[in-house]
Amino acid sequence: MKPILAVTLLAVALSLLVGCRPTATPTPPQPTAVVEPTATPVPPTPTPKVWPTSQTPAPDFGVVPVGYTATLQETQHGVIGKAVMAGLQTIIIHGFSFDGLGPAAEIRLVKEGNWDVAVATLLELERRAYDQELLVMQVPSHLQQMEADSIAVYCPETQTLYGWGRFQ
Repeated sequence: MKPILAVTLLAVALSLLVGCRPTATPTPPQPTAVVEPTATPVPPTPTPKVWPTSQTPAPDFGVVPVGYTATLQETQHGVIGKAVMAGLQTIIIHGFSFDGLGPAAEIRLVKEGNWDVAVATLLELERRAYDQELLVMQVPSHLQQMEADSIAVYCPETQTLYGWGRFQ
């Protein structure tokens, strides 16, 4: 029985050696995507300011009710965005775009389409392009309820309306 056992062990060993050849481990393909820097730097996301503070208490009512929105309708310079009365003294415009061309412009609150007379100037826009940006603005606390009903992007130098929206 020893020769049968030896032959069996030899056959098993040979079959294992023949079937167990080392193979190369496949390596994953290298990524082909190349990240290139953008042509224009992306501005940092602004840190929202919180109002009211202990030095400037909140008014009893907002100039428009909290939660009202105004979709900016472009008249010139690619002005778009959605303004939200986010608090008693806070208006946020998200998705704000403006080509930044032309004379200096500002964001203002107005009443009944009277673009020339600002109830309040919320922000003087920088002379640059805005692309889907988030703007956070403080509404002055001295404004009375419903003293304004619309928001406008306006150029006071040329008395030109770039875009506007009515709060609802």
